[in-house]
Amino acid sequence: HLGKLVEVGETGEIFSNPSHEMTRNYITGRFG
Repeated sequence: HLGKLVEVGETGEIFSNPSHEMTRNYITGRFG
């Protein structure tokens, strides 16, 4: 196990309105 669950919800909602900073960074290309 090398990861962790950060955010749970409907896919469209997570991509359009992420509530966690790590999720926002990932979907905008600032993570990784």
